[in-house]
This record gives sequence, structure tokens and C-alpha cells, in this order.
Amino acid sequence: MLNKIKRCVQNPYASFLKLQEALEKKKARFVSRGVRRQDGNLLINPVVWIRTPKCASKSIAEYLGAVDRIINLAKYPDLDVNAHDTEAKIICISSGQRQLFKDKWPSLWESSFKWAVVRNPYDRVVSAWKYLEKTKDSPLVDVLTNPPEYDTQPREYHHLTESLFSMVSESGALVIDEVVRFEELESDLANLFAKLGMPFVGLTKINKTPSRKKEDSFLCPQECRLIERLHLEDFSNFDYEKKHDAVLD
Repeated sequence: MLNKIKRCVQNPYASFLKLQEALEKKKARFVSRGVRRQDGNLLINPVVWIRTPKCASKSIAEYLGAVDRIINLAKYPDLDVNAHDTEAKIICISSGQRQLFKDKWPSLWESSFKWAVVRNPYDRVVSAWKYLEKTKDSPLVDVLTNPPEYDTQPREYHHLTESLFSMVSESGALVIDEVVRFEELESDLANLFAKLGMPFVGLTKINKTPSRKKEDSFLCPQECRLIERLHLEDFSNFDYEKKHDAVLD
């Protein structure tokens, strides 16, 4: 049955109804969470998605909004979670909201199934650099040599300087139960949503990073080393391979 679901996901012409029908016929149990409910509620609940920048967040949020499966605290921070159906919808928070969410709804945080998307640090940095108004017209080496600081440029810091690992960890340990890789986004999301009892038919790409000029299409060794130094935690904890290990002066 799972193979049938995967085939539906891989086929760009598979209809929403066919995929939903395949999921409804699946009589599976998820470890420690019981039988999937037949009333439209999530198999695992509550579910918290920690939104990470430049990791297809807008596309995922748009999809969840289109199927009415999101409580978007990242966009609407004043929402009262208790006034919404947490058994049927995924709670979306930004990484910066994590402590506030824990303080306000501690039992919900402790009992929730948490997930986030991670991305190759080289690609994420380039994407953020070309996306941010304050950095996109500056040479990448200059931006990486003096990366944005939180006190003066919090938005740029969050997108470009802060590591993904710091966004989804506490005291050196991950707080999320499942890692979705940007490089395997469609298949990883299909597997995740299948666990949750949700249909998935693919994402619409939003905020696509402009291509670099042909003569500047590859990162130079200095750029690679600066990114490796800046995001060492992501390389180490998410098993991304470094291109250069030389120490910078």
C-alpha cells in the first residue's frame, strides 16, 4: 500500500482525490501512537512544525493552508492555539517563537511531535544572500567575512548567520522528532504526511533564488571555507559534506 502512495506522489498528474483514497485505505499503526483516526484528524497529534528560513517554508505553509491543515503562529503570532483544532492541524512556529511557545503552552510542547526542514549550508547561504535586500548586491566573500549580527540586523542574522542546528536544538540536542531534508523535500514530506494521515501532491515553488551569473556559478574555495566555519554545526549534525577543511587566517 505504501508503494502505491509513493507512486501517487511521484506522479505529477496524480489527483488529490486518488491520493486521499489511497491513504484512507491504509490500515496502519504508528508506533506508540495508536490506530489512525478515521475522522480527518491527524494520526499523531499535536504536531509542531518549526519553520526554518530558506528551506521552502513559504511553499509548505501555502500547501498546508490550501488543505486547511495549519495553525500559522509564525505568520499570526497572536493566535490562541487553544481556540483551534490541534488534532486536525499542524502548528507552525518560527524558531524564534520556540521559547515563547514552550512557556505559554508547556504541556502542548512536551507532548507534540516536532519536525523541521534542514538544507545544505552552501545552498542555504547562497539562497539567503541573494534573497536579502541588504546583502544581495554585496560580494558574498564580504558578507561572509562580516556576517550580519543579531543586535543590528536580526532578520539578516536569522536568514544567513544563524545555524539551523541552533534553531532546532537545546543544550546540544535536537528537539525535533523528524528531520526533513530540503534535498529530498518531496519524498520526505510525502513520507511525513503519510505518517500524519495527510495527502500530499507536491509543492509550488515560491521565492526561488535567482541564478548566479555563469562566470560565478560555483563557490570559490574561500567562500566554501567561510560557510563551513559559519555553519560548522549544520555540517556536523546533519551530515553534510564539506568541500574544504583548510583553516582560514
